[in-house]
Order: sequence, then C-alpha cells, then structure tokens
Amino acid sequence: MLHATTWKKRQPPGKIARIRSSVHCALFAVLLVTPSRADMGDLLLTLGPEDGQSDDNFSNAIAVDAGIVVIGADWKNDDTGAAYFMDATTGHPLSTVTAADPEPGDHFGYDVAVSGNAAIVGAPFKSDAGLESGAAYVFVRNAGQWTEQAILRPSNAASGDWFGGDVDISGDTIVV
Repeated sequence: MLHATTWKKRQPPGKIARIRSSVHCALFAVLLVTPSRADMGDLLLTLGPEDGQSDDNFSNAIAVDAGIVVIGADWKNDDTGAAYFMDATTGHPLSTVTAADPEPGDHFGYDVAVSGNAAIVGAPFKSDAGLESGAAYVFVRNAGQWTEQAILRPSNAASGDWFGGDVDISGDTIVV
C-alpha cells in the first residue's frame, strides 16, 4: 500500500502514486511506474468523484490494496467528509461512504486505509468526547458493498486528541 499525501515525481518501481490537480484536489491521476523506466511512469487512469466539488479536498488521503482505491474527501458537505471506493484497474466508482453520525467539521476521510475486505476512515475532528477528540470508522466489504462495521473511540478520549488523524490496517490489525 502506498499512502501518499504530497506530489512525488519519482516513485519506486511498481508503486502507485498520485498527482494533485490544480483545482483544489478535485481530481488526481494514478501512475504505475515500471521497473525499467522508474523515471517516467505510465498514466493508467484519472480518477474523480462523480459528485465532486472543487472544495471537497478530494484525494487528501489515498490507500490502495488488492485492486481497491480508497480516497478521502474530508471537506465534503460542510467538512462532514466522505470516502470513495474505486476499482484500481478500471477507475469505476464502487461505493461512496459517509459517517453514520455526521456533523459539520468532523473531517471524515482525513485519513484512509484499506486491507482486503476491510477499510478504516479517520475523522479526527469528531467532537463526541470533547472538542476534536476524534473517531475512526471501520468498513467491511460483503457481496461488493462497503458497510460501516464499527466506530472506534478511545475510552479515555479527550478534547484535542485528534483520534483518527492517522489510520492504518493490515489484515485483522487496525492502528489509529
């Protein structure tokens, strides 16, 4: 999985990278870099949300695994946020998810991670346990549909924790 947050001109062989667009991250390109030409890379496809706005912050966070691309758009809908699941081969949208309990300013999609049939989406500005205490949302794929499985919050959450600001998943292990 490559988790990119900034422009990268050169990538290690076989990695996937993204290019920020000039329109507030409304679109991005996925590049596959071949080992023989690590300085060039071939444009595979351009991904963008069907319902995107220039101020959604689409592609602020990206994760790729097993043919699935998960893309965060944490400024969407008054900063409640969204995450987009897309096919890494075709670019077709698979699903768009939001938090079951959205509030303006949550920034759901601030960070994302995917591993097989599970994904995690961070919302570090969620304020359930104090201002910007944060939360992380676990999604699972069943019969092609991504559905929310759990909301993670630490038992000792406090204001300013920003829980969900960095998320990762590998197999059955989630790190927030």
